[in-house]
Amino acid sequence: MKAILFTYPHKRCSNCHARLKVYRKIRRDVKLVNWEFTAIHRIKICPVDRTIFRSDELDKIVSPHCIYANDIMVETSIQRFINGRSSSEISSSLGVSEGHVRKLSTKRLNVFGKLHEKHVSQLREHIKSYVVQINGTTDSEFSMIVVVRDALSDFTLYARKCPSESQEAIENILNEIDKKFGKPSGITCDMRSGIISAAKSIFPNTPIRICLMHFLRDLGNDLMKNMHTDPGIMINRKGIKSPLKIILRDMPDYRQSTLVEIEYNFCTCIKDIEIMSVKRILEKVVYVRGSSGYGFPFTLKHLNFFNACSSAVKELTELMKTFSEKDVVDTAASVVNYFKKVTENSAIVSMAGKLSDINSFIFQTIRKAFIIPENGNLSDDKYDPHRDDPPVHEKCTVIFGELKVYLNTNIQKHLLTVAKLAVK
Repeated sequence: MKAILFTYPHKRCSNCHARLKVYRKIRRDVKLVNWEFTAIHRIKICPVDRTIFRSDELDKIVSPHCIYANDIMVETSIQRFINGRSSSEISSSLGVSEGHVRKLSTKRLNVFGKLHEKHVSQLREHIKSYVVQINGTTDSEFSMIVVVRDALSDFTLYARKCPSESQEAIENILNEIDKKFGKPSGITCDMRSGIISAAKSIFPNTPIRICLMHFLRDLGNDLMKNMHTDPGIMINRKGIKSPLKIILRDMPDYRQSTLVEIEYNFCTCIKDIEIMSVKRILEKVVYVRGSSGYGFPFTLKHLNFFNACSSAVKELTELMKTFSEKDVVDTAASVVNYFKKVTENSAIVSMAGKLSDINSFIFQTIRKAFIIPENGNLSDDKYDPHRDDPPVHEKCTVIFGELKVYLNTNIQKHLLTVAKLAVK
């Protein structure tokens, strides 16, 4: 990881002009949205009045005692309150823990709310007819964020922190929408009774459609939640992630000269290219994402980690046969042994296999029928009811007809159980 030095730019105290001395050095890793580095902060002190002088440049990038940069705070807030993503979805896409996502975005909730209120009149000028899209995502054990968007323009109309998605709470939100933007031409929501009842109460003559995304998410949750959670718990108990991160952190940085040599099909330092090969494979496991941006069940992070470990074992085992440097062979062997704690555990292997079968054989098939895009924001691929409803209905009829046929065949027990649940 690249190290960058930050320090107060002046040599003398701004108060008494005494020559400043180095007070202490603080080293910490800083994570930005698309990059990370190690900040070495050289803090100075005035020997006369003991005033502390910090680097303003570092403070512009990241707050003191924080590892996540300010751009991550802004990005989490945008994803949370404008795009309506859940904390788990943001965590998966940015590589930030769910707890930090909640803390970072909560700090900006009031700021975003005030900015939005200032521009409601401008927003109203651009919206002639709109379709309400209501989405509630859990913020913590005791609260959630309810975001209301216009499904046509993709503008966020309103966002509020609520204790629950009760009918009363949603009615209060829809009343605000009515005051600011008038009656919608349609409503899209999930199947929760509180939202549907509130929509019927506030906008009684407005057509309501069930969101396919939420329907599929609930279906995937019923089909795969336990089978996804259990291997995740077992993988975490193996305790391999922290040691692998330490090994990766202690590896030398990529040498630009070696990378240039590789482009011209030669290398003057065999050890460099060998250790770089191990590092590249290890990075693909430690930083495994594989996220569509929608969270579970569209992204199966524990299955992705297992698959990454399995692929890494095969790659490193083959590469080790060609290595000539003993210390590189020892490092690679150590990494492989950590991977094998997961890939050779019979219980984890069995659950990963079953989860993979259910995901590919049933869930992904239904997902394709619903025309749910593979990656990114749902609004990037607009669902047109007039255009897309007929083929979706047709495909779903075929798929569930096939599942009913499979119920009478000799398929594996875990697939039979899930197929029955999906048909039901």
